[in-house]
Amino acid sequence: MTQRRRRAHGARQGATAAVVCAAAIAAGPREAAAQGFTLLTAGRLADWSDAAVGSEEEMYLRMLGVAGITRPTPFTLRPAAPGVLRGALSDTAAHPWRARAGRASGGRARFALLAPGAHLVYNSTAPFSLNDGFAWTGRGVTAAARGGIAARWRAFSVRLEPEVAWAMNQATGIVPNGLAGPQRFADALEPSSIDAPQRFGSRPFATASLGQSTVRVDALGLAAGVSTANQWIGPALADPLILGTNAGGFPRVFVGTGRPIPIGVGTVQVQVQAGRLAQSRYSTVPADSATRILTAAAAVFTIRGVPGLELGGARLFHGHYPDNGNVGPRVRSLVQTFFGNGGDPAGTTPQNQLASLWGRWVFAGAEVWGEFMRNDASVDGRDFWQEPDHNSGWAAGARRVFRRSDGSLTALRFETLNTRVTHLVRLRGQTRPYVHTPIRQGHTYLGQVLGSAAGQGGLATTIGYDRYTARGRWTAEVARRVVQVPVGEGAPSDRWDVLNYARLERLRFGRRQDLVVGATALAQLNRNFRRDAYGVRLDAGWRFGPTPRAAATP
Repeated sequence: MTQRRRRAHGARQGATAAVVCAAAIAAGPREAAAQGFTLLTAGRLADWSDAAVGSEEEMYLRMLGVAGITRPTPFTLRPAAPGVLRGALSDTAAHPWRARAGRASGGRARFALLAPGAHLVYNSTAPFSLNDGFAWTGRGVTAAARGGIAARWRAFSVRLEPEVAWAMNQATGIVPNGLAGPQRFADALEPSSIDAPQRFGSRPFATASLGQSTVRVDALGLAAGVSTANQWIGPALADPLILGTNAGGFPRVFVGTGRPIPIGVGTVQVQVQAGRLAQSRYSTVPADSATRILTAAAAVFTIRGVPGLELGGARLFHGHYPDNGNVGPRVRSLVQTFFGNGGDPAGTTPQNQLASLWGRWVFAGAEVWGEFMRNDASVDGRDFWQEPDHNSGWAAGARRVFRRSDGSLTALRFETLNTRVTHLVRLRGQTRPYVHTPIRQGHTYLGQVLGSAAGQGGLATTIGYDRYTARGRWTAEVARRVVQVPVGEGAPSDRWDVLNYARLERLRFGRRQDLVVGATALAQLNRNFRRDAYGVRLDAGWRFGPTPRAAATP
């Protein structure tokens, strides 16, 4: 096929996908009332105890907690244990999706078929992601699907829900980074310090993952297991600093508390994990150094007498995966000093770290939160107290939920993130967060950033409106993201790559299927440090299965 014919064929495929998405958007309001679906959400169960991180069900439960409808539940260390989610929502609670919540099945054993779902994304001009998980949404069409089974017996629970995705990956401009071969697609500014490709090659590709799969045991207030599911650390709604759903979940083992544990002055939740990370084929790191280990510890505290307040912190390390498979020393590094090279003063064990502290307070139908992150360590305690903002980032946000007389809920939210290199660059070197040495893949998994897509030395501000009714959800949102900023004193503003967008999304419940449709208008200033670009993203997603039984009327 000639180059001209390839371009024409790609254009026809893109146009077809745009028509399909547009038709789905037009058809959406004709659906009748079911349970929510967004890209890679949880399947339909008899109850919501297995709701995946970032799913409609999980985010809805968080909002109900702000509205005062559910029991107080910390939401800054996720996924929560199935028992915690199962107990958060009572059968008698009145809320818009009450008929969708269902009941937990009786008895000690339970089996459920997870309703299959699919999602179609079309980007007209350039890659654009909305926390799409393991599916990289490049230019053109991206299709994703998932389904599986879940079972629970006494303290044991199993969820097997693999995911598959296919990306058209149409041609789009990239910034020359001085490299050749596959590495020419690597990061525009620091290709040797982070594995974050501008584009995943020049051809369509398919990927598969174990997805939202977990095997765990919860007993005596403790939990342990293995998982590849999404996770989220921190209080953010859209742009987490440490871990979120911009990338897919990675294989890991974990141990910690299965629920908040009373400690006299309040409660505590703790989780420790060790996971195995892989790089993309566009990384500049040789294959013999490709596999990494991620170790992380996080804790969340609540304080007696201050309802709704949760305080938390996390520490995360990247290192080379040990040849002998002994990960014990890597896990023990989580308790080393925060200064210098910690427990390795000679620097013989290459590692990078992230650490953050956060707070979230839910009160009177509102929630507010803030988080501060450090990228790597201070030289010593004096250095930290003199310049705590060195190699740092922060985020803050708020949401107000209103309960309407017709039973619906509406919410207004605001969130901002700033990980730009600070003014200290005038006197001492700094790096953008997530960009690392000597572990040169940075804070990524398979080429996607594990935190916020704007956290790589950029900015993000989001203002949103959500309305929940018995028929589904409406969302309207505007946002500004500075996604690429060159490091250095006096870097000209015309070298900032700034993305602005406005999004409208509709979730509509149906009798046999649920439908979510969305349209996003994008204006990207100085795209690739060259010229402005304008485009759209269209979304159409389905989830199939019978309507779950409604909860009994109180």
